[in-house]
Amino acid sequence: MIASFKHAWVAAIGTAAAAAWPFANFFDANFSQLAIGAYGHLRDLAALCAVMVVLPICVAAVAPASVRPSVARALTTATVVIAAVFLSASIRDMGEIGGLSRTGAALFAGVVILGLAVLAWGTAKYEPFRFAVTVLGIVALTLPLSRVGPAWAALSWDTSTSQSTDSPSTVSTSFSGKNLYFLVLDGYGRADTLKDAGYDNSAFVQALEKRGFFVDQKALGNYSSTYVSIMAMLEADYVVDDKSPRYRDRSQFYPTALNNGRVPSVVYQFKASGYQTVRVSNEWGRCDESIFDHCFVEGGQELSYPMRLFLEATVLPQLFPRLATPPPEAIANDAVEIANQRFFEITSKEPFFLFAHELAPHAPFRYGPGCIARTPQPDDESSPKIARPLYLQMLPCVNRNVLHLIDRIVGSDPDGLIILASDHGTDFQVDWHQRLEEWPLAAQIERFSILSASRLPEGCKGYHQPGIGQINLMRIALACLEGQAPNLVHEASFITVYENSTEFGRVVQADVN
Repeated sequence: MIASFKHAWVAAIGTAAAAAWPFANFFDANFSQLAIGAYGHLRDLAALCAVMVVLPICVAAVAPASVRPSVARALTTATVVIAAVFLSASIRDMGEIGGLSRTGAALFAGVVILGLAVLAWGTAKYEPFRFAVTVLGIVALTLPLSRVGPAWAALSWDTSTSQSTDSPSTVSTSFSGKNLYFLVLDGYGRADTLKDAGYDNSAFVQALEKRGFFVDQKALGNYSSTYVSIMAMLEADYVVDDKSPRYRDRSQFYPTALNNGRVPSVVYQFKASGYQTVRVSNEWGRCDESIFDHCFVEGGQELSYPMRLFLEATVLPQLFPRLATPPPEAIANDAVEIANQRFFEITSKEPFFLFAHELAPHAPFRYGPGCIARTPQPDDESSPKIARPLYLQMLPCVNRNVLHLIDRIVGSDPDGLIILASDHGTDFQVDWHQRLEEWPLAAQIERFSILSASRLPEGCKGYHQPGIGQINLMRIALACLEGQAPNLVHEASFITVYENSTEFGRVVQADVN
């Protein structure tokens, strides 16, 4: 009995180590982003880790003596299966190299996992095998831990990534009490660039104008990437330019800076003026901060961003698509749909500043022809040839939802200020791996040509100007609320890229202004 008890515990330790190994790998691989809070809270990931580590130990502890040999076998098998599952993406990739389709390669990886489980169960009746598996599990865990531990310890002595929460020294605290609705549509191109891509958006433009909007047909965005562009809107100022030092991460940008406690200037001004600040978010931005007074995000998505990133090392999202993307019935989980569904709850907090970031028409492409729900696919953005038609068929659905929300706003709050803008334009001609100085003018024009429409009260309609970016658009709205002429900054557009480019962190001024 003593031997069987020992064997069960040895197997349990091996399983716990194997269960902790993928989490340690995840923290090791994503340390730079996790350290700056870029992924927000990790509650579900931490809960899963705790369950996977504690469960085998509990099983060994409560198992009756008569079944401990079988428990040891089962735990050893579980150790092998856990390792195989978190290596399955690599197994799938080898299948693709061997000529299998992506689906076929995923099924091949599933078969390999099943085969290893059967083999492990048969071999786990031998004590040397169980002992060897336990040792391998512990050794595998120590490798990422040996890197993550010192890195976290060093971080505790490094204050360079901390974010300032100091408030601006001079801000307006005399806003009129009118509400501001600032709606951001991700990647929504200007009408002329959409026409070049094969979509006539004149009906939407005319519908906005009919509702009292000034639609800027010459609008140019200030930044080419979302994380910088949205932060600039919330600061109503440039947050980085071509004279800034090269940044190493997103710690000073949206939403990471908010996650770390930084209060953007615009949010501070509204708070100081006695406004409620409301954010309507999405599956990318989430609600992992406490800067805004209220934040709305739909729970329709089943997994958080870090959990989905964690599972990318496996074929589980491919074999079970709901682990990768929201199910089709959860289509109404983006900002405009949330605002429509929870309109009265959101707008009951007057006076307020509402900031909503809608991912559409940018991927994930959740609408098919006729605005029927579709499940986004892994290769939707693999090439402009695939992405363009998916993007274009999203536009009428986005337009419909936006107009519905605008009609509700105007109907209940006719004096409210409504700003409709995109964070950047489309990128069908953009090569994200080019040096920033080598971006062709056509690619720059496409990326910086943004949707920009504003509905201001009668006394502020003279503030409308063509050819301005999101920063000055926000400044115009703030000036209208304050009852003063807008203090506009010089218009400029800056090229910034994402981490998959070797140019990440560099900033180059574009030629479009």
